[in-house]
Amino acid sequence: MMEFWRSNSFLYGGNAAYLEELYDNFLENPDAVPEPWRSTFAAYQSGDGGQADINHSRIIQALVDQARAPRGQSAGPGTADARQIAVLQLIEAYRAYGVRRAKLDPLARLEPPATPELEPANYGLGEADMEAVLSTGDFAGGRMLPLRDIVGLLQATYCGSIGAEYVFMGQAEQKRWIAARLEADSMRSKPDPALRLRTLEKITAAETWSATCTPAMSGKAVFLGGRRDHDRHPRPDDSRLRRARQ
Repeated sequence: MMEFWRSNSFLYGGNAAYLEELYDNFLENPDAVPEPWRSTFAAYQSGDGGQADINHSRIIQALVDQARAPRGQSAGPGTADARQIAVLQLIEAYRAYGVRRAKLDPLARLEPPATPELEPANYGLGEADMEAVLSTGDFAGGRMLPLRDIVGLLQATYCGSIGAEYVFMGQAEQKRWIAARLEADSMRSKPDPALRLRTLEKITAAETWSATCTPAMSGKAVFLGGRRDHDRHPRPDDSRLRRARQ
């Protein structure tokens, strides 16, 4: 019975090539696909967070052409497919190496290390390509943006005052969770003064509590044994909090 179901189901492995071609046709022109499949593919995209997928066949063909091209030459320089592949590679490079250019030293004592992986020219993209409108893939909501704006968003996300290293993690779900929060629009916007004041109060309270509990080890992490240990220690002086508000 299972063998009969496998050989007659549309999910049977032998139908994979047909389904992939049908899906690529849907990405190019949804009206060119019959209604049952059009609804199925539309529901699939909406279930994936509403992000627009990319036509895989064109990217695969561009990779094949690039592999067949003579060494030292790019397949179709300046073409939309080659630039799209380069943008996706640039996005992954910022996720992996953007932390190297993060502004983690407030005194700017050291120059950031040279990181050619973060240069668009490393992927065959030049000044003439900066106004080309390309897809961001799974970055920035899958929007179509000029290359100049994509590079700006990548720098604001991964080269700001917060450095993130997470691509080495083995769990893909954990990496997607971190990437989704780092790449959210809210992370690139400056918080309002009230939120910044509350954050300062929390940081000051934590530092004051640590200094009060462990005067001999100020600034070190303190792990209390339980509620009784918490109750035995005196309450921290909140004078520093009052000064922070002023």
